[in-house]
Amino acid sequence: MNLGRMADTIIEYSFYLIVFFVPIIWFPVNYELFEFNKMILTYILATIIFGAWLFKAISEKKLYIKKTPLDFILLLFLVGNVLATIFSIDWHMSVFGYYSRFNGGLLSTITYIFLYYALVTHFDKEKVYKLIFIAFISSVVVAIYGILQHPNPLFRAEDGSFRGVDANYWDVNAEKRAFSFLGQPNWLAAYLSMFFFIGTSYILIFKKFWQKSLILLSVVLIFLGFTFTVSRGGTVGFIFGAITFIFFLFVRRPTIWEKITSKIPLIKRSIRVPNLGNNWFWIAALLISILMVNYFFGNAITKRGFDVEIETPSVTQLEIEGSQTTQIRLIVWRGAIDIFKNNPIFGTGVETFAISYYQHKPMEHNITSEWDFLYNKAHNEYLNTLSTTGIVGTLPYLALIIYFSYLAAIWLYKEPQNDNRFLILGLFAAYASYLVQNIFGFSVVIIALLFFLIPAIFFVLTQKGKPKFRTILSEKYFIFTVSNFGSILVGSLASILIVSLLLFSVNAWIADYFFAKGLSGGTGNEIYDNLQSAVRLRPDEPLYLSQLAVVEANLALEVDDEELSKQFEEDSLKHIEVALSIGPNNLGIWRDKLRVYFDLLKLDDKYFSDALTTAEKTGELAPTDAKLHYNLALFYLLDETDEGMQKSNETLEKVLGWRPLYHQARRQLVKNYIEQGKEKMAKDHLNFLLDEDPEDVKSLELLESLD
Repeated sequence: MNLGRMADTIIEYSFYLIVFFVPIIWFPVNYELFEFNKMILTYILATIIFGAWLFKAISEKKLYIKKTPLDFILLLFLVGNVLATIFSIDWHMSVFGYYSRFNGGLLSTITYIFLYYALVTHFDKEKVYKLIFIAFISSVVVAIYGILQHPNPLFRAEDGSFRGVDANYWDVNAEKRAFSFLGQPNWLAAYLSMFFFIGTSYILIFKKFWQKSLILLSVVLIFLGFTFTVSRGGTVGFIFGAITFIFFLFVRRPTIWEKITSKIPLIKRSIRVPNLGNNWFWIAALLISILMVNYFFGNAITKRGFDVEIETPSVTQLEIEGSQTTQIRLIVWRGAIDIFKNNPIFGTGVETFAISYYQHKPMEHNITSEWDFLYNKAHNEYLNTLSTTGIVGTLPYLALIIYFSYLAAIWLYKEPQNDNRFLILGLFAAYASYLVQNIFGFSVVIIALLFFLIPAIFFVLTQKGKPKFRTILSEKYFIFTVSNFGSILVGSLASILIVSLLLFSVNAWIADYFFAKGLSGGTGNEIYDNLQSAVRLRPDEPLYLSQLAVVEANLALEVDDEELSKQFEEDSLKHIEVALSIGPNNLGIWRDKLRVYFDLLKLDDKYFSDALTTAEKTGELAPTDAKLHYNLALFYLLDETDEGMQKSNETLEKVLGWRPLYHQARRQLVKNYIEQGKEKMAKDHLNFLLDEDPEDVKSLELLESLD
């Protein structure tokens, strides 16, 4: 086997590994168990594909890619993301992605686009058929694991345990909403919804009874796993995918014979009852199975209903404590739109929603049940893209979706009924399901990968005639490989590049392992050693540096050795400043800096001014966040002056205006007023607390002491 053929084989089987293992892989030893491992595996396999392609180019003395109709739009999309990264408020986050999400950063986008071109260039129809089927098998495995997480009496005993197996490692939330290997119910729903339609296509394509039976069983298992996610966004996406599938199953351009024989208007002639033969039986069996699953287990709509109306009680703008997810999403979406309005051209930077949202967070968010949650996504892929990449990133993204959808829809309308059309119909319905689901959610690794691979697969399956290629590097660029020495030199440099990229991914995984181990607990020294290992492996990751700084500040308090304490103190200040130099607008790092100063204040009062400045900075970065401003009020009290007390009162009053039921803040304000001798104002706040909880003993005692 020559080098070019060997490279083709490596590329082919690497793709098979991607679509099978990326949805499945996870490890319990990382900071984020699911997405991180999926992203790292994608990087590793993409690097292997890149290496094989590079050596193939060296062997053939030519590097080329296949032309596709999306080339120009993909270029604009990539340029838009690059520009949004250059003008980002946090370039590190934009390049690598938000830590714990990882997918969506510039690096992952480049990887997905590369895989798109690797597939269209190296795959033919036969390979694509294998690829889709392997991906389908993986989805069945994912569905089965999700089903086993559900408290189904077939698999679970009365106490909820898995029959015959200790399943305590499952999170309790899996008992309510399955998440399988994807880590979150909505992500699982989006993934399984896509493969439900691909599986339905296989029911129409396969001919033998045993094949159809196995596929039908697989599709029912996928739907059952999907049902156990109880995902409303996923269900809406599924419904739209089903409508798309049914529409194009019945609507296509009539053949010449059908035009001649038909006497009804042209628009009606486009509606053709497909000649499915005995497939009608299998479709009926699938529909009956779906109805049975809904009958016995319900669905997301019947179980959770819709809650799109925002209630306005007498005290708050949203239902106090217990706001539903749809209501909260509407608030987050408004914040995303405000981000865009303030950063319309380039957005705030790829994947920076976690820090930009704090700057534009609507005050109403403070009155929801998720008032102190960190929102690192807009929970709407389109608004998320708009707020983080602005016009330059959003327009190409929408153009990519619209143009591919147009091409696929036109092809499905024109193509006569055949197995290839059935398969593409399933793929397009899956794509449509994804697009609608993303109105209520966002992409994760496997879903984002499919977003790029489905168009690539479509172009391979619909290719007619000789493919057209675009030469990236012609033979003149490989002139050095003519001689043996030149060939060895170029091959060695290519090997070094590939090994370096692989080591980057492996190094990132090991660093995350030590980081997770450091956060999981242990003695102070054990935590310190693990975080130090993480920083040594990735000194560019600000999260590692800031967490290490927090631990060092704590150790500076605990150790008895004065010299060692001083060293920890200096290292803590150094590491937090390095972290901020990488992410100067990262609110999480500023909060860690505040924790550092809070500990160091116990060593030396000289840090008070810096601590107060840092607390005020967190307030500037999150001007409407109740919790951070409550912390700021506490720092004002440390001033122990009338001015400090007044600033604390003003800040607490502002916080209570945002969140009236912030009892901790209200009690602190009562203490402040009592200390100032403002008993009437203290009584008013105590009466508010007692109205909410008449058995609040502490408030009763304080009120009696004031009478």
